[in-house]
Amino acid sequence: GLHNGWRVTEVVLTTLFALDLLLQLTMAPSLRGFLRLWSTWVDVLSLLPVITLFLSGVEGIRVLRVMRLLRLLRIMRAYRLLYLTASGTIARELALLVYLVLVMILVAAGVFQLLEPDVVRAFHDGVYFVVVTITTVGYGDLSPQTWYGKLLVCAFILIAIITLPMRVNTLIDHLTLRSPYAGSFRQAKERRHVVVTGEFDQPSLREFLIEFFHSSYGDQESEVCVLGKGMPDADLRLLLEGRLGVQRCTYLQGSAMELHDLWRAGVGFCDAVFILTDQT
Repeated sequence: GLHNGWRVTEVVLTTLFALDLLLQLTMAPSLRGFLRLWSTWVDVLSLLPVITLFLSGVEGIRVLRVMRLLRLLRIMRAYRLLYLTASGTIARELALLVYLVLVMILVAAGVFQLLEPDVVRAFHDGVYFVVVTITTVGYGDLSPQTWYGKLLVCAFILIAIITLPMRVNTLIDHLTLRSPYAGSFRQAKERRHVVVTGEFDQPSLREFLIEFFHSSYGDQESEVCVLGKGMPDADLRLLLEGRLGVQRCTYLQGSAMELHDLWRAGVGFCDAVFILTDQT
């Protein structure tokens, strides 16, 4: 029946996890270094719940089922593979915050269901209880009845009010420090654009824009993406925000020697790239 199907699925997944762990062991430079990794012990502990399928009648063996929740920590591996989540970026901090919230909710729900089976009869009830608790709503329809359940709720609340504000503050700090010139070029619909980079200052860029947007022979329809190495000074900002550059010029801070910055400037789909040089 359905129960046997879940047992087979559990065994198959556990076998795959075990093979993955053995493959990591064979590829590890040293056994000592492999055993020092926290992810190694998470994987080892997450394999133990399969014992409950064969020893279901043994007293106390059900406690191993909570270790299945440790598999949630394996999400972090897939997260590290995302090339856009480099260390210190807003995307990484946001992903870490979402990951932390999900892990806290799911793990706490599983533990509460294990310790308070008469109160939390289903896993979704545990999720509901944790969300209501972590948001400080507290409807009161579900509450721990045992001393260890109450102790666990207190510990969970303390962990939540310490860790979550720290992650939120880190994300806010990154948002505050984010440069307005660190984004990507957004091309207007049905409009072309060119990229201007190199060594330039306000006078040389102004001369280029006058020639490029000249009413007699210039290009009135294209947009200009200016890729500069540093933050624009006051004179350069006045030029870009003035009559000559407003709604037609976008300034990005970056280097033409970096592929990521060229991608941000839209070099792959621009009509031309102009490289200005120092006239002095």
